[in-house]
Amino acid sequence: MLLQAKNRALKKVKHKRTGQLPCHRCIVIRFFLMAVACIALLQFLAPQTFIILHGLNTLTLAILFVGGFGIIAILKSLINYLSAQPYNIKNKS
Repeated sequence: MLLQAKNRALKKVKHKRTGQLPCHRCIVIRFFLMAVACIALLQFLAPQTFIILHGLNTLTLAILFVGGFGIIAILKSLINYLSAQPYNIKNKS
């Protein structure tokens, strides 16, 4: 009886195709976790790099943080826009 219920439950679960890309939310979560891990690793390997941020207040740090992500978002959008444009190659004939 338990085996039949387990088999029915497994049939209902939709398995993801191996070639399917992860969703946008999963990509953002992975990016955030990698960033946190890199910051922790940087603090462990080279703690003197965070001395630069010692004299700044929280508002300045927040503005720099949001501004940095804004610049990254603009660059990403620009790269996506340019990569979607067809190439204009003139024939020399």
